[in-house]
Amino acid sequence: MTAPRRPSTADQPATPAQQGLWFLHELLPDSALNTCFAYDVTGPLDVDALRAAWRTLLRRHDALRCSVREVGGLPVLDATGPGADAVVVDLAGDAAAAERRRAEIAATPFDLAAGGPVTLTVLRVHDRRHLVVLAAHRLVADESSLAVLVDELGRCYADPGAHLPPAPRFTDRGPVGEEAAALRRWWRAALAAGPAPAAVPADRVRPAEPSRAAGEIRFDWGPDLGRALAERSAAEGAAPEVFLLAGFLALLSRYGGERRVSVGHLVDARPVGGRSERVVGPFGNLVLVDADVDPTASFGDLARHVDWRRADALAHRQLPYSDVVRLLGGPRSVDRIPLCDTTFAVETVPELWLPGLVAHGTRVGTGGLLTDVALTVEPVGTAVRGRLEYRENRYDATTAATVLAQWRTLLTAALRHPATPVGELPLETPGQAAAAVRAADFVGGAPEPRRPVHVAVREQAAHLPDAPAVSWQGEVVTYAELTTRAGALAARLRPGGGPVAVRVPTGPEHVVALLGAFTAGGHVVCLGGGVTGGRDREILAELRPPCLVVADARDAAGELARWYREEIGGQVVAVADAVPDDEPHPAVPAPRLPIPPGAALPDLIPSGPADRNPPGNALGGEPRGGPRSAPGSVLGVRPRDEPSDVTADDPTTAPDDESFAGPRSAPGSVLGVGPGGSPDSAPPGVVRGAAPRGDTADDAPHDEPGDEPDDGPGDEANGLDDLAYVVHTSGSTGRPKGIAHTHASFAQFVDWVVTELGIGPGARVAQWSAPGYDASLCQIFTPLVAGATLCPVPDKVRVDPRKLVRWLVDERVTLFETVPSFARQLLKALRERDPELPRPALRQLLLAGEPLPGELAGRLRAELPGVRLINLYGPTEAILATWHDVTTPVRGMVPIGRPLPGRQVLVLDDHDRPCAPGVPGQLVIRSPYVTTGYVGGGGERAFRRLRDDDPLPCYRTGDIGRQRWDGLLEFQDRRDAQVKFFGNRLELTSLEAALTDHPSVAQCAIVPVVDGDGLVVRLAAHVVPEPTAPREAAALAAPLRAHLRERFGTATPPMAFTAVADLPRTASGKLDRRRLPAPPAAPAVRAAEAVESAVAALWTELVGTTPAPDDSLFAHGGHSLLLLHLLDRVHARFGVRIHLRDCLARPTVAEFAALVAAADVAAARTTTNEQ
Repeated sequence: MTAPRRPSTADQPATPAQQGLWFLHELLPDSALNTCFAYDVTGPLDVDALRAAWRTLLRRHDALRCSVREVGGLPVLDATGPGADAVVVDLAGDAAAAERRRAEIAATPFDLAAGGPVTLTVLRVHDRRHLVVLAAHRLVADESSLAVLVDELGRCYADPGAHLPPAPRFTDRGPVGEEAAALRRWWRAALAAGPAPAAVPADRVRPAEPSRAAGEIRFDWGPDLGRALAERSAAEGAAPEVFLLAGFLALLSRYGGERRVSVGHLVDARPVGGRSERVVGPFGNLVLVDADVDPTASFGDLARHVDWRRADALAHRQLPYSDVVRLLGGPRSVDRIPLCDTTFAVETVPELWLPGLVAHGTRVGTGGLLTDVALTVEPVGTAVRGRLEYRENRYDATTAATVLAQWRTLLTAALRHPATPVGELPLETPGQAAAAVRAADFVGGAPEPRRPVHVAVREQAAHLPDAPAVSWQGEVVTYAELTTRAGALAARLRPGGGPVAVRVPTGPEHVVALLGAFTAGGHVVCLGGGVTGGRDREILAELRPPCLVVADARDAAGELARWYREEIGGQVVAVADAVPDDEPHPAVPAPRLPIPPGAALPDLIPSGPADRNPPGNALGGEPRGGPRSAPGSVLGVRPRDEPSDVTADDPTTAPDDESFAGPRSAPGSVLGVGPGGSPDSAPPGVVRGAAPRGDTADDAPHDEPGDEPDDGPGDEANGLDDLAYVVHTSGSTGRPKGIAHTHASFAQFVDWVVTELGIGPGARVAQWSAPGYDASLCQIFTPLVAGATLCPVPDKVRVDPRKLVRWLVDERVTLFETVPSFARQLLKALRERDPELPRPALRQLLLAGEPLPGELAGRLRAELPGVRLINLYGPTEAILATWHDVTTPVRGMVPIGRPLPGRQVLVLDDHDRPCAPGVPGQLVIRSPYVTTGYVGGGGERAFRRLRDDDPLPCYRTGDIGRQRWDGLLEFQDRRDAQVKFFGNRLELTSLEAALTDHPSVAQCAIVPVVDGDGLVVRLAAHVVPEPTAPREAAALAAPLRAHLRERFGTATPPMAFTAVADLPRTASGKLDRRRLPAPPAAPAVRAAEAVESAVAALWTELVGTTPAPDDSLFAHGGHSLLLLHLLDRVHARFGVRIHLRDCLARPTVAEFAALVAAADVAAARTTTNEQ
């Protein structure tokens, strides 16, 4: 042999690249950080000759004999060991066993302290077939180094006396001096806008327990796409991988909805020429390729842009990625590399040449991944092949397959038609696109309502006069009593009908008022039942209704009623004064405003004497002094094309915060078939369109033809096409907006709820929502149209979860609807209830109004076994839009599911094109049951139809959603509820839901804190503590940060905490972010305890800055190697060992000091016990 063993040096310091790899190894030592090639060798392999060749390489390369140990907090390499000799395993003809063993070798972590970080294993299947497996830890060898070993192994096998070029020891410490400074300047400038990591939408949120376990899907797309790629490459003079990368970046840009995206590009940073060509070491590096994916630019332009950006990055690849991370800062993670969620690589398997034998090589997956997704392409001739690896704790295999299919579709179109704008490149095949177009014109079938809700209530009264209609504080109002009182009130309302304002608190009187207004032929203007500030006056001044219904004489003499009489000149009617006579007074039919389903809703202009109109009216009416009609007249109708003095809403901000009434939808597919369209979507025992099951409506008498009850007063004046009610948003994002719905829309939704949930006599339905909002109307009339019992929740009970639990039990409520944030409080009250108190008799729990966290849904299902849990979503403009039965555990947010019957929920891009699965877009609801505009005008762009000739109205919600890979719709957030932190998109609602899950937190709201450049630097959390929790923010901060890190790991952003007594909310119970207090100032350095002071002092010695207790060490220049020095100094100062992984999980000074203090106490106890 010509390669005698060279003298080796012990305790050789690791290079910066090796230090970074050792850092990753120490974080998760049980995860393989390997690279592996395997060769299927056919022919008479001389195993002894191969083993001898391997021993030559062991003597020749120090890296093969290295062991690694820690000295002073840093790794050092010792190459004095013998290395790992080749291993031969005889598998006696078992080819399957050989495949399994090959995979095991690749996925088995190396023990770096024991040495032998590179191994050669020969798996003998039979005499003429062997698998030769070469595996290495990345700390000592990358793919290019394995290629050197494969080449030399073949040479030494063919000629044991072969003369090999010298192989210097790996000592590359990267660029230094001015070269390093120039590289840092370039990368700082190139990424001046901050990182923009692109990601594939995940199936699951990142779990608290880190894992690098990965699956992979291999692809080989044959010659057609390969030839198109080769032709485009030749025409443009660019490498084939440039077009593959450009297509991948275009796809990722669609997924994230961002123009600027970046991926990590794995490259070989081995110096070209010189003696380094034969060195074995970790030359692999990661560079960020940052691109501007302009959707209006052609794919050819994008490819040229990516080619330029990639070439620039490759020209500066000598700067270690760890240095780039230090330049940009940001959080660190235990299980993945910073600033990068997705990687792209071009890989060639080196050829093993063995004389007289045939060897087919392949790269073997190690089952581990440092990012969420990794795409590797293998250019071989005209084929396009490679693999997509994915984290198994975040993605399913079907998701990875869909991503590959969309990438292939985009590439195929882009290579054939490179002039196509990037934003128009398809992600779906022509067949899939045609199906999406058909779906975009289809609204799921739904039975049309046959009568308004108040007529249905009268029908129930005729069939079940003595049945309980309303249960209220120990008293019962029967159906006969309810309709009689409503008829008496209808007789008192002003002749001429029209809009009837109802301002009555929760209780039977409120139900009588609503039913009486409908019976009189009017449409209800919903006002709150309590203190609502100036909101009710704004609504009354805008609509000028001729009648105002209040509860009793006291309210009739109140301030609002006096103002109404003086300013509007209308009639005030008290429900208490409407006493039925022996013969009901006939009601005068009210003029009505017919609105056929799907027709345009006219602007409703305030009308009335000029001297009664508030000055400065901006509600769409005539200017002061213009002609007005008298109070009580029909509201004026302005033609649609007449200019309005109300500015149209900006569709990018969405019409109003109130539009979220449950979860929403997704890209690409239209999901037009609502659940009602398929019998499979009905719950067990319920057939859509049939009578409810079991002990509900089966026993109830049904109407027969010709057996309809007689029309009551005013019924002939109130048809399905007439307006039923006008509700207003809370005004949390501006002035309240009036939303009108017809009797057809209202009845259709109520009928669906009754049918889907099987509501009938015997069911008891709670009205939890406050009067004045459409949710309360739905909760009131859903039981009444079905012959069930309505149970209004008293105001003092409604806001107290403990009292509400008792009330639910006492009232035997079977159906309850609330918002997720209150459901969380209710869950706590259920768990803490008196052991003697049974569980509520609930059969169904409906949650709407806010995104539903999966962990909350799971806990509710566990606490209320057998209760059907349904997640609802939809804005007031559509009543509701989607629903989802929660039947399985969910990580992250619960999907909003599928559209309700009669509604279509689309995910559209900015050009109204359907988004493909996985691609976010705006949720747009198309339906004959969507309102067609705001009362008084405004927001026209939000109601713009998809086409000028589209017969159906639609509403653009302003909410962002996507179609999941399983077809369900997912609400992501409102456009104004997402913030960016170090390039990562944060959803405030997800963070709020996680915080509220902590037992010390009753409620919370989070707002971003920005610096002078408008960049988010931290978040401010306003926390309402539980009664038993500490009231001081300082006492809450540490456990809440720890709780967040358990959920989000090191992706948790810096956060300051403020304890508050309550959160500002709208009258409908939703958070009013505008009224949150200003974020607190950045925490100042305070006098710390002894351990905390010592830790801060150690950090100051290393970095030169003094952090505050709540500051992250990474915000003060911290990086992986400095952490290692810090841990070593902590050990010297305190005599305790802190694991690197624990330090990353708790990076603030206060949290790290708590770790040190706890370890110090534990060490002291151990010493005491030993003594």
